[in-house]
Amino acid sequence: MLVAFKEYPHTDFLERGRELIDLLERCARRGWRPARAVFDCRTIGRFHTMREPMKGFVHAMAEAERQPGIASVSLVHGFPWGDVAEMGAKCLVLADDAGLAEATAQAFGQRLQAIREQTFTPPQPLDQALQTALVGDDGPVVLADVSDNPGGGAAGDATLLLERVLACGVPACVGPLWDPAAAALAHAVGVGGRFQVRLGGKASAYSGRPLDLDVEVTGVADEAFQSWAGTRMSLGRACALRVGATSIMVSSVRDQAYSPDLFRAVGIDPQAQRLVVVKSAQHFAAGFAAIARRIVLASGGGPLETDFRRIPYRHVRRPIWPLDPA
Repeated sequence: MLVAFKEYPHTDFLERGRELIDLLERCARRGWRPARAVFDCRTIGRFHTMREPMKGFVHAMAEAERQPGIASVSLVHGFPWGDVAEMGAKCLVLADDAGLAEATAQAFGQRLQAIREQTFTPPQPLDQALQTALVGDDGPVVLADVSDNPGGGAAGDATLLLERVLACGVPACVGPLWDPAAAALAHAVGVGGRFQVRLGGKASAYSGRPLDLDVEVTGVADEAFQSWAGTRMSLGRACALRVGATSIMVSSVRDQAYSPDLFRAVGIDPQAQRLVVVKSAQHFAAGFAAIARRIVLASGGGPLETDFRRIPYRHVRRPIWPLDPA
């Protein structure tokens, strides 16, 4: 039995777990064996479900599951940076009979193909995104460093956007920046201490150059946590480093931003900032929407290329959109 998340960001852990258990119980108690059908959408994409048209698509999947004979409808988004033959979006349907499963999977697959060009908001280049985020005087504006998203496989230690934020001189916080050595040094120095550090830019050429900074330690945590979909995610030993008007949340466990409490864990108040810069592509949106005056997506300074047409895929089966005509 396979059930996929319906939401992106993946906030529906509990709902999908309950759905899966209910279906398995149906099999065990009633001897039910579902017919399965998959429709290959021949599409590479990122399908944000907090806004239209994907919000309506998710609602339609839930409505279909209330129809007689249809047990489960899933859209498997497909990880766009996974260079394997099977990569791409697919619709999976479990139903009482094969004909209904096939027809439903095809209907949802074709519906996705019809709206795929409207499903993703492309990030702006770094300088343009920062300029957009600084329009107006109130905050906080959440600026997502999409191409350095650890959730997509990036290191989370890129410095290109951080360097630009530091130069702006506006109240800002950035995180989580993955640098276990810097976190260890901060703990050794202690809150209130100052030291010079070579921060970030260590993992690869995509990380940019390390930044040589004179920093003040304003907070430490033996283990920092952030909340996510009803649970807590560890960022390991962490600290807050201040450089001018910018506070940097540095972690020793590599992970993306999910919730504002990643900053609060080391004493940074994200709501007091004009800019809140997060290392994430989409999962941050659920947690940060409540405090964000606006959300801006920035691309560049990390390995995750967001224009899929520019990725040198070798193994993906062709044709597939947007690499090939629809």
